[in-house]
Amino acid sequence: MGHFVHLLAITCLPALALAGCQERSAKPAQKPPQKPAPNAAQHVAQPASKPETPRIKPEETDWQETSLCQDVVAFVDRLKSSKLPGASKLSVRTYGKSSEGRPLILVQASSTPLADEAAVRNSGKLRILVTAGSNGGQVDGKEAVQLLLREIAEGGHADVLEHAVLLVAPVVNPDGNDAVSLTNRPQQNGPNQGVGVPTNGKGIDPNHDALVLASVEARALVDLLCRLDPHVLIDLHTTERAHHGYHLTYSPCMSPNIDKDLDALTRDKLLATVRERMKTKHSYRTFYAGHFLVPDAPLFGWVATEWRPRSFANYYGLRNRIAVRADAYAYRSFPVRVKATLAFVSETLAVAAEQAAKIQALCARADKRVVDTAGNGLELGYETVLGKIFNENVLVGKVAKIEVPELASYRLVANKKAQPVDMPVQASFVAKKHVAIPQAWALPARPSTAVDILRRHGIEVEELTKPAEIDVEAFAVDKLSRTPKTNDHGDVSVEGSFERTRRNLPLGTVIVRGKQRLARLAAQLLEPVSEDSLTTWGVFDSALQSKAGGKLYHPVVRILDTTSLETKKLSP
Repeated sequence: MGHFVHLLAITCLPALALAGCQERSAKPAQKPPQKPAPNAAQHVAQPASKPETPRIKPEETDWQETSLCQDVVAFVDRLKSSKLPGASKLSVRTYGKSSEGRPLILVQASSTPLADEAAVRNSGKLRILVTAGSNGGQVDGKEAVQLLLREIAEGGHADVLEHAVLLVAPVVNPDGNDAVSLTNRPQQNGPNQGVGVPTNGKGIDPNHDALVLASVEARALVDLLCRLDPHVLIDLHTTERAHHGYHLTYSPCMSPNIDKDLDALTRDKLLATVRERMKTKHSYRTFYAGHFLVPDAPLFGWVATEWRPRSFANYYGLRNRIAVRADAYAYRSFPVRVKATLAFVSETLAVAAEQAAKIQALCARADKRVVDTAGNGLELGYETVLGKIFNENVLVGKVAKIEVPELASYRLVANKKAQPVDMPVQASFVAKKHVAIPQAWALPARPSTAVDILRRHGIEVEELTKPAEIDVEAFAVDKLSRTPKTNDHGDVSVEGSFERTRRNLPLGTVIVRGKQRLARLAAQLLEPVSEDSLTTWGVFDSALQSKAGGKLYHPVVRILDTTSLETKKLSP
């Protein structure tokens, strides 16, 4: 009964608190109805009735509620079974289950039927995956992709499907999505009946689990990435970090360890074009994701937020592919956030389709470049800092604080107007130090957790079939630090130096070669100096507790010459 009273109280709030001044997208002017000509025939054939168009949960509830997982499944089913002209272009399957048993659904849109994943891989078309709902409290992407699928069912986006296969995972974290409460993200400007939480049913945040894959949702998504190998990932979120004047902010993969040609294409061609089209075609203001360096003093500058590959958009670039993240602005009204996200996804798909051949060629070249240069010039950067500074007008916004006494909280509502302020901007990250990626790494015989994680990522793993005595570089640990654990796990870091030494590698020692497509990702996970790695996440904790000869060594050693090694590959 108490919960019902809260819902009723929220529903009865003034219009300002309900919908952020009811901010709406502009609608095109309607033409007045035309009168029939005087001599027109008296009996005019009536047009056939239009197929019924399914509506998403927010539309059915006047934007008061967000879709639960079952609502999304039902909506997609209605689209598929509808008589809309493009309904046959859609197919749906599950790619796993959540920790509480909810389905992880994948919707495929293609101009011609593609029966299975092998057909998708062999289609010759650009493959684009759009993910939403990894954080159950950030609901705008989930609603936007449903509207996108409806537009496809209605016959739209044919130009995209001519060049690309579109894959949509609308609810990556259905457990968190369905844990709806009025007290989750209460400052966000709608939906009024509440949203979910970042974590799954086991208390793990899938969005920050891209590296160690502790959650079944992250494991299922990485399995999908390995099987389908999309050329482009578009990851959808909602941000409440800064009081800016944009409808949506965006970022490419922010890791400094990605392929430079793909990074340049993403920033200078793809996102620059999308930003311009968002302004000219949709009147939506967009900018690089970030926050004000000093929240109460914007003049100090605007800086990028996060580069660590624990989040999926930053992870995916390490696979030599393009990744884009979009964050709708939480203090704009719910319907405007969804529509801005839909416009961003639509324009990103369109530009990617226009550049399909170039993107595919650059991805293939990036794969080859890694194989050719690993052990011969390819490096992993670390000690990551903000990148180059440039000046630009950044829109500084204001919000109104609307008290919600029933929840002992308040809501923030963005002002439609914003002030452009010229300020320093840092929209990238760079590494201060680098370490060469070796010909191979050696791990102790079958440390199952580490090996399982590597194989989950699709990294090629071998084991010695004959003991070897070889020269290696071992990392001597001088200092080991830990920070308190949070939702995203604690950070473990080691300081020390590499020592050239000779080691006996016993039968069964695990070997990960540098000359493979995913060497960048392997280095991120295995190198002791890596700032977001298996070490960072505590996978090597037990191995870091034992000393040899009075010294503490990291369990992973670097092999500089693999010619004498006899190995066999472990199955994927």
